[in-house]
Amino acid sequence: MKLSKDNYQSFLDQAVRKMEEMPRSVTKEVQRHFDKLRNDFQDSIKNADELLRDNSVLRIGIVGQVKAGKSSFLNSLIFDGENVLPKAATPMTAGLTILEYSDENEFEVEFYNNNEWEKFKAKAEELKIAYTDLRSQDPTLTLEQVATNMGQDFQAAKELVDKCSGKALGCIGKESKKHIEKFSDVEDMQSILNNYVGANGVYTPVVKSLTIRLNDERLKDIQIVDTPGVNDPVVSREERTREFLNRCHGVFFLSYSGRFFDSTDVDFLINRISGNGIGSVVVIASKYDSVLQDAGVKFHDDLSGAAEYCEKALRKQMIANISRSEYTGSIPSFDFSSGIGYSIYKKAESRWDATERHVVSRMKNFYPSFFATPEDVKQTFYDLAQIDEIQSQYLNKMFVANKNAVIQSKLDNYFQGVSRTLSKEIDSAIVDVSSHLKMLEDGNGKDLTKKKNETELLSNELNRGINNCTTEIENILRNGVKEIENSLSLSKLSIIKSRVERRFIRESTFWGSDKSFMCDIDSVDDQRTLSTSKSALESELKRVDKSWKDIVDKASDILSLKLKDIIKNAEKKDTEGVNVSDQLMDIVYSVINAFGANHVFCFSDIRKNSENSLREIMEQVKDIPTYIGKSMEEYEAKDYVRNQARKICWETQSRFDSWKDNVETEISNKLKEISKTLSRELSENRAKMIGEIKNRFSEFITQLELELKDIETNKKYYKNSLEILDNLKNMI
Repeated sequence: MKLSKDNYQSFLDQAVRKMEEMPRSVTKEVQRHFDKLRNDFQDSIKNADELLRDNSVLRIGIVGQVKAGKSSFLNSLIFDGENVLPKAATPMTAGLTILEYSDENEFEVEFYNNNEWEKFKAKAEELKIAYTDLRSQDPTLTLEQVATNMGQDFQAAKELVDKCSGKALGCIGKESKKHIEKFSDVEDMQSILNNYVGANGVYTPVVKSLTIRLNDERLKDIQIVDTPGVNDPVVSREERTREFLNRCHGVFFLSYSGRFFDSTDVDFLINRISGNGIGSVVVIASKYDSVLQDAGVKFHDDLSGAAEYCEKALRKQMIANISRSEYTGSIPSFDFSSGIGYSIYKKAESRWDATERHVVSRMKNFYPSFFATPEDVKQTFYDLAQIDEIQSQYLNKMFVANKNAVIQSKLDNYFQGVSRTLSKEIDSAIVDVSSHLKMLEDGNGKDLTKKKNETELLSNELNRGINNCTTEIENILRNGVKEIENSLSLSKLSIIKSRVERRFIRESTFWGSDKSFMCDIDSVDDQRTLSTSKSALESELKRVDKSWKDIVDKASDILSLKLKDIIKNAEKKDTEGVNVSDQLMDIVYSVINAFGANHVFCFSDIRKNSENSLREIMEQVKDIPTYIGKSMEEYEAKDYVRNQARKICWETQSRFDSWKDNVETEISNKLKEISKTLSRELSENRAKMIGEIKNRFSEFITQLELELKDIETNKKYYKNSLEILDNLKNMI
């Protein structure tokens, strides 16, 4: 039977009833299969009902990882580059924002309810208790370090609870409260909105979602949603995002150009976009100016060449990562955009913020010919933003103009996707039940012993593979730090001296008479030394940043491939159906995410401190007094003056050498600190993996023993279950 909008209700209702006929299994693994299958059937009914309830509105999502620039993109697309939707300070304060049409301008905020808030408080309290316990063992630990180790959900809970004022708490009730406020225009809304979703808004910590209704013809019959981000750490908000994606017809998928379309993005495309039947997808390489800055060294003052190179590389990377995955849909449309570029283009220079000024300065440095005049700056950033092209090509032409086709495509894909998902789940359950039935039909004490031995061997093999793999990665990181340390080139720097001729006055050997004389001396050129050293420092820090990124990216890729291979090989050998792979893959993704978060060498503090120290050294350069208060001949005076000049140069060079050593030490310490963080993450996740393996294999053996206690009863149960599963398989 082909599942469709016309027959899904009767089929899924019948399937749920059949599943409920089955008694509970004594085997937890089998029961997990059945519980999941039953929940999948029930969720499919609920999701299909919601999807079909109203298909007159075209729903378009703005999705992507945290900090991908989703709010900036939507501000450019809908609000002409103005920062109407505040940028979230952290993933914890990001919200689900819905834009839709209305005859009257108003916005509606939905607050967390008591039950949701109590969960945040419980997690925040759990974090404090863990911190107290761990602090007693290691007094150097900070609360932030413990929160990072415990996971983003604990960080989110801590931040939301800490930021919540008494006034905000009054918005939390037994049921989720809603607040509606009208506004005259976008500017009026913007001034009010910061209180509810701004980074420091009074009510921000307790806001779950925001709906903005505008009297804007562009929004007629469409709904645009800005989602908090892939892997939202706030569970209740994540559920709202899932609900929306279930009803969503198309998406703009933003992926940060500096870490474009990584494993997290691919996973989101497969499970959350394609898995929800969304076939109309536009992938946008966001913050495009950042990769152009990286390419600026290779393509100095050749913006066209850099753009062509970056666009090809990003597109190739997206296609390669998708092709290596389990994704079965068509390759998404691809484009790029600089959200900040549109803001720079639209605003007067006097209104640029610090970040915008910095980006303009950097781009001018790499591509001076393209930013020679204020008009050039505006035009070039307009071209890089591509907002008008994206609006015309995708929002208007691909989505709105093809509204009915896009909606129909979603419906067709959705029910096909439900069929595939349910069929796959049924197949998995059939394999598992058949395996258990065969074991019971052939089973005896000897067979159980054999299975115990086989599972122990597989468990040990998995542990060895994970240990070897993570040890290799730790070595890559350790050796990478050493390579960067050995390649530091600041030691080659020296102070810049210049030969100058100056007039001095000496005491004459004849009493009471002074004589002037000219003498050429070596003098420290403090301004040139300062300028040259600052430039060299900037270049060196950027080189270290790139080198570290390359090392971490290499380690991340190797780690991801090897761990996945280890798990896949174990899955093939897992003839007994222990099924530990899903849990291990979840941990793998958390490891890779940790690498992604630590692949940047943040050097702003080092640069600032080093430049200040260098400036102090140059300010300490002494000048030789013009008057020599000693009685000596002219040749003696000249020797004296030159020796004094050489001494000043030597002292300055000595302080300069110490400065270089300190800078290189700071760089080394920073690298070791980041590497240590990654190694700690690696070690903790390795322990989680091995612990998961131990628990699951131990549980499997326990379940085997339970099954063999009453073989005949369990055989009947499995035969009955197989009959029901086969019926479901034939139906679907």
